[in-house]
Amino acid sequence: MDSPDGAGGEGKKKKSSRPLFLNRDIVIKRLHHRQQSRKDSPMVLLKDIFEETPDKDRFVGDVMFWKFFEDIDATRIYHTNSVEYRNLKVMFFETLFYLVLLASVTLYAYNLQSQDVFESRIEQLDYWSGCDTDGNCRIQKVENIQSFWSWMQEELLPLAYTDDVGAPIVAQIDTVFPNSQFPLKWSPRYLSDTRSTVLLGALRMRQLRVQPNTGCSVTALVKHVYADCYSTYDETRESQAAYDPRFAPTYLIKAYQWRPVEETQQIAIRGAAATYSGSGFFIDLPANKSHALSMLHDLQTWRWCDRMTRAVSIELTTMSTNVNVIVNTVILFEFTPNGAVTGTVTSTAMRTFFFTPSVQGSNLVAFLLMIWLGLVFLIFTIYSFWLMYKTCFNFLGQNPLGYLQRSGWAARLAFPFRTFYQFFRYGWNCADMVILGSFYVHLSYRIGAYVAVSNNPVLQPDVVGHPEIFMPFGQLMEPLVLGNNLLALLSITCWVKLFKYLCMSSYFRLLVRILEACASRQGNLMLYAPQTMDSWIGKEVLEDESDGGYRDAATGKPLSKKLATSYMAFCKRHSRRCHTGDMVDKYLRLVDKYQPRVFAEARIYVARFPEQAGDLLKQIKKVHKQIRKSRRRRKQQRFKTPSSSGEAATPEVAQCAPPGGGANREDAHGEEPTPTPKTEHAKKESDADAGRGTVDTDTPPDWGDSSGDDAEPSYDWPWGDAGRPSDRGNSPSHLALRPSEPSERPSPQAHQPDSHATERGHIHLVPNVQWRGVQLIQQHMAKARAERDAFRSLLLMGDLSLCKFCPPQTSPKRAREVLENAGEAERGNTPLTLALLQEALQVNQQQITDSIQESIAGIGHRVAQVEANMGEHVKRTTELLDAMTDRRLELLEGKFATASFSTTSTTRTDGGTDAAPRPAIVVGGWDNDQSGEETLRLVKQHLTDLQCDLDLQDAFVPGIRRGFAIVPIQARRQEDVPDFRRRVREALQRVREAKIMYTGEKPQGGERHLWAAMSESPERRRRAQFAGKVKRLVLEEAGDKSLLEVEFGTGNVWYGRVRIASAVLTAPEEADKAGVGWISLPTLARQMGTSLSSLTANTWDELKQALN
Repeated sequence: MDSPDGAGGEGKKKKSSRPLFLNRDIVIKRLHHRQQSRKDSPMVLLKDIFEETPDKDRFVGDVMFWKFFEDIDATRIYHTNSVEYRNLKVMFFETLFYLVLLASVTLYAYNLQSQDVFESRIEQLDYWSGCDTDGNCRIQKVENIQSFWSWMQEELLPLAYTDDVGAPIVAQIDTVFPNSQFPLKWSPRYLSDTRSTVLLGALRMRQLRVQPNTGCSVTALVKHVYADCYSTYDETRESQAAYDPRFAPTYLIKAYQWRPVEETQQIAIRGAAATYSGSGFFIDLPANKSHALSMLHDLQTWRWCDRMTRAVSIELTTMSTNVNVIVNTVILFEFTPNGAVTGTVTSTAMRTFFFTPSVQGSNLVAFLLMIWLGLVFLIFTIYSFWLMYKTCFNFLGQNPLGYLQRSGWAARLAFPFRTFYQFFRYGWNCADMVILGSFYVHLSYRIGAYVAVSNNPVLQPDVVGHPEIFMPFGQLMEPLVLGNNLLALLSITCWVKLFKYLCMSSYFRLLVRILEACASRQGNLMLYAPQTMDSWIGKEVLEDESDGGYRDAATGKPLSKKLATSYMAFCKRHSRRCHTGDMVDKYLRLVDKYQPRVFAEARIYVARFPEQAGDLLKQIKKVHKQIRKSRRRRKQQRFKTPSSSGEAATPEVAQCAPPGGGANREDAHGEEPTPTPKTEHAKKESDADAGRGTVDTDTPPDWGDSSGDDAEPSYDWPWGDAGRPSDRGNSPSHLALRPSEPSERPSPQAHQPDSHATERGHIHLVPNVQWRGVQLIQQHMAKARAERDAFRSLLLMGDLSLCKFCPPQTSPKRAREVLENAGEAERGNTPLTLALLQEALQVNQQQITDSIQESIAGIGHRVAQVEANMGEHVKRTTELLDAMTDRRLELLEGKFATASFSTTSTTRTDGGTDAAPRPAIVVGGWDNDQSGEETLRLVKQHLTDLQCDLDLQDAFVPGIRRGFAIVPIQARRQEDVPDFRRRVREALQRVREAKIMYTGEKPQGGERHLWAAMSESPERRRRAQFAGKVKRLVLEEAGDKSLLEVEFGTGNVWYGRVRIASAVLTAPEEADKAGVGWISLPTLARQMGTSLSSLTANTWDELKQALN
């Protein structure tokens, strides 16, 4: 950002700034200078311990030597028994070993990759899609089911069955039949006329279907025309019903029967509309082309594909014989509910040594590299666990095994987490775990592929490629692809971790520290993109004092005019960018302190738009000032608020003369005092104080407090500009009498037009009446004490001649009386009268009374405002409760409002009670007198048999004998809320669908069922119980069940669309209260057409006793 040249800067000579030289050392010095305020590293704090400890091996292998490499004391390296030397030795060998590991991983990954794999996969994609050189593919012409069957017969068969009469025989595969001496010989066939690709096995067609009326519904308007509907595919809607026609050919019967994944030997396919499972209805095409054409024709004739079909896949496997690459291809046709058909082709390629170990040619190198890499990673794993052990030993201060033996169970359970936390605090240790995990998972996939091939009979060397048998290479391709992806992650992580070892070189140490800082939350920001002018960074340029130019410090040659201009522009740009960087630092610090929730967004925004750092800094400073102002105002409000005892709090301002109120009491006799205007400075302060009362966005809300607390304190004359009646001389009070004042005194207006008039630059402040009375009392008491002390000294000396108040030859007693009278006569100019004291007390009493009245008025105003707010709140709440009468309340309250048992108590059998009740599932169905241990055992057994995914270790029975148990539930670690709810819902659904009936017999007859429900609050259970009693009353009085509507969560009951009971609404006058709700028996009697006495006498009185 260039500094603007304003109008005020014209005519002023700019100060020439010394050019700034940038090189690596300067940058490092500045970086160290900024980091001086940071805390010392552990290497500095433990320096003395490293020197004095006898156990030097204790700190060997600690990660802090890597983390704070630059803080290692270089002088201690020369001692071979020092901790620094031993760690550097270990670090050196670790670096050499890691270089070997990095080279091995790189060579292994490079050896597994091949351009032939990519080319073979692309060739198969184009071949089966029917694409030409312009990218037009014939498979895209499939739009409906008719064009699908046309493509199958006219495009697929010619591609899969090449008419190559003179093609050589690839291999002889015998098919031996029992009790026969004439085996059939088969040979894989070539694809296309190039004879470079061989088809391995048969083509398998598989169909996936959906169930009717599942996931969709037919409207009543057209249900008489279309009785069924068929939705999109989902694994839960998949149809498994056989649908073979009655007269279909017998060889096609299996094509109409559903088979699981174990028989199809295929994997799930991800399409554009859905992900299709590996099961379904399948059939293999024969090896003969004419037979295959007849089969496709029969499948079309007997409607193998119909309205319930959602996907048809054709899977096949080929092999490029020249490059030994196996390609698995899947042709997928998706059938949408509206009748459209779309086709896609996907291919996956792998080299043959991924499926079987090879010891010939280049494949032998890949196999040997895998074995070598396994040995290297085994050593690396042992070393990593040794580092973890050393880290654990250092932060525990003792042997971990001994620590576990001496610790309790809580410490033992927390030990692994503490170890992982201490170890993974260093980021490069996390990279080690990623490297180890990626390699071992990749290795497990490789070994798993070898084991799967050896255990599958159709993939044996004497069977593979049989044209009548399907080859399930698709099941092997998926884990191998995932293993290659992990290998890519392993390679990238290994090369990134190389930066850890670059910190041993001073040339790369700064780069490594910057990258480590950028990886954390407090990392640096890249504010500017690289530019051509950045070439000056790191170059040392000196100023040539002889001619005022510049010269290169490395070569000593002067810079040309063009280079000098570029260098000066670079220096100016660097200064501006440094200034911008400082503003960005200040801005981010303030945002992190006052608005931490938007800190990440602020970092990203200022990194994208660094030129707006100045405006952003001004905005956050305004927020900072507003927050400080609001805090200061809250402190003042707490300080000025009267106490509960009625005493006013001590004011913050000092007792000084008011700037515009009060006149001199001695100058006010018979005249009206002249009001003293406020000065300009006082006016500005008043405006500023008034401006502080502005409500900003960050100030606290108005809770009804008086707004006068923040106003400027008033020192105005209590009786106005005319003054008090006693000051005007026309008051009947005794305070108007002034015997000590002269009768003819000049008017104060003539000699003192302004009480604040200046004299030789000094301001005369006139005290108020209260302060004037205090001054007179203090002067009188001081003068009396001085005269009394002087007379006592004369009496002690026995010389009364010096007493100017005593007559000659008088006694000491008489002298004291004369002295006192003389003192009173001398003080006759300003006598201290009772009227003066009463006047001062009256003023003070009036001020206290006014302050108390203002406080009481403010409190009354706040109480009135609070009452109005509460009335409005109660009104709105009542309206909302009246409006909540629809069915949505049932969904908000929960789906299990019918629970009427006590389940939310968290009191355990041991007497403990949880401070915060946890959500739980109640499982019951047994007799209430059954032993709690037996009930708990049966609950755990049934839930385990039903495979309910619940944590049963916390289940308990709230009593000695109960017929139910409580299973607390909570979200597991790294489990989000939707998954948690789905897991609980599935557990409840399993219990309901099981319908277990062997839990016992009910007292009234019938079998008990195992039930499970969510626990509810006591208030909700009482409402549900009340609604249940009302429902029972209606049903026992032969009411129509279809007219009855019940909300158990709110206790609302309607009969014939008329509310007859509620537990949340206000009861009408004729209602009968029972428990937590009310019921209007007259309304119910009118709706049911019965008498009120029959409802009361027969049933309701008994039900009401149960509620109360």
